[in-house]
Amino acid sequence: MDSRFDPEQRQALATFLAALAFSMFGVFAITGVTSALPLQVLNLDWQLRFSTNLIDNGPIAALGLLAAWLAAVLAPSPARYQTRLAAVRQWASAAALGYLLLIPLQASAAWRGLSQVLASERQEQQVVTAQLSALRDVVRSAPSAAVLQQQWSARQGPRLNAADLAQPLPQLREQFLSQLQQLDNRFDAPERRRRQQARVWQVVQNTLRLCCSALFLAVGFAAAAKGKRSRLSLLQTWQLALFGIDEHPEGDARIPISYGEDAEYFEQITPRD
Repeated sequence: MDSRFDPEQRQALATFLAALAFSMFGVFAITGVTSALPLQVLNLDWQLRFSTNLIDNGPIAALGLLAAWLAAVLAPSPARYQTRLAAVRQWASAAALGYLLLIPLQASAAWRGLSQVLASERQEQQVVTAQLSALRDVVRSAPSAAVLQQQWSARQGPRLNAADLAQPLPQLREQFLSQLQQLDNRFDAPERRRRQQARVWQVVQNTLRLCCSALFLAVGFAAAAKGKRSRLSLLQTWQLALFGIDEHPEGDARIPISYGEDAEYFEQITPRD
């Protein structure tokens, strides 16, 4: 490799990059392990937390892969670094497939979580509506302030002070009914719809961010992933399978999809004009 750096500087830089790669992989691994504890695979919150953590910290692993690659390129004696890089590129295949699998998992978990939240809000609305209706009945039917206080407390209504009890009963009823109406307005249908819409958009935005990030991470790791006996990266294999495109370093894109491993082997050993 022609470089302005002397071999000693290149070796020092390669050593640093290898250590940086190890550190990045370590940070990614320990963050993923701690977010998975305690294991609750069937728990919805655990699924959302674990998948979100893996996606948000995916760039750290990608930086580690890049550092390992640069170390293999810059090292004056690259054999050891290339061996490490080959192992990392094999693991990158698992990372690419894993991030692809996280897309439906994240979308499904987000949808189930949103459904549970909306169901909980509807149940809460029903409880509040029933409680307000009971308090209205108490206010309208109480024959005296003392009875109103007793039934009001039994229904867990707001605490009555001495000034409230000193008012005439009709005025006290009007005041309490007005307060109950204000509470009811806070839980009316338009307000509830606005809250639900805000919650839905929040979930949709976060799910789109995470799913798109997982897709881009899968593509990035697939571009670096390569098996021991494969001449193509995992991304090139996908392109060949889906579109019949072979981005071979020599620029030959004419290999059809029907070629198997034997055909690829004979093509590599066949002399080119």
